[in-house]
Amino acid sequence: MRSRANFFCASIFLLAGLLASLPLAAVELGDKNILLLRAALDEVWGEYIFSVRNPTAESQAAMLTLLLPREKTDFRANEGAMDSELQLNPDGEVVLNKEFTAGTTVVSVLFKSPADKGKAMLSFTAKHQITDLVLMYEDRLHVAPQAGNWEQKHIAALPHKDYRTLQNTKAIGAGQKFSLLVSNVPTDRQRLHQYALGFAIILILLAAIGTAISMPSMRSDNG
Repeated sequence: MRSRANFFCASIFLLAGLLASLPLAAVELGDKNILLLRAALDEVWGEYIFSVRNPTAESQAAMLTLLLPREKTDFRANEGAMDSELQLNPDGEVVLNKEFTAGTTVVSVLFKSPADKGKAMLSFTAKHQITDLVLMYEDRLHVAPQAGNWEQKHIAALPHKDYRTLQNTKAIGAGQKFSLLVSNVPTDRQRLHQYALGFAIILILLAAIGTAISMPSMRSDNG
């Protein structure tokens, strides 16, 4: 009887050891992803917002390659991460190396890309399958996807009168590439035109003031 009990306990300990040696369920990218685009002077400012799921009860470290454009000139962590957890790999891609607590973590990363003559091409490569990707961009911008399947869509959870919304109609697979042509970006030339217009208005006002001041003296001379 004692030998059976010893065998039973040994079996339990063996099973526990086997379970402990099994790998934890992997940390994975959430289904919802958002790319937010804003206009700046000769630049496009963007924000990549995404969720990460840790399906276990323990914290797990994971390394995720982020969906940022190849043409980025700068980036930094905004919410849910720190700058020290962002790295640039040899391929020029931004990687998030972070320990994620159990459950879902929402992360956002800011970036900026240059624009030339009011246009910017943003090129992306998905490193993980993305089921839903929402593109939100300022109403004054024009965004034209160069690949993939997209549709204009109103999303009640993302209401904003100054933004338009595009959403993919088909999942973006790992390794799939797509580009966004962003136009109507404010240019430095437009600012120069505004300065020139303001300078011209000032000259006209000065000329009018000068004429008004000289009129009394002209009348006195004529008298």
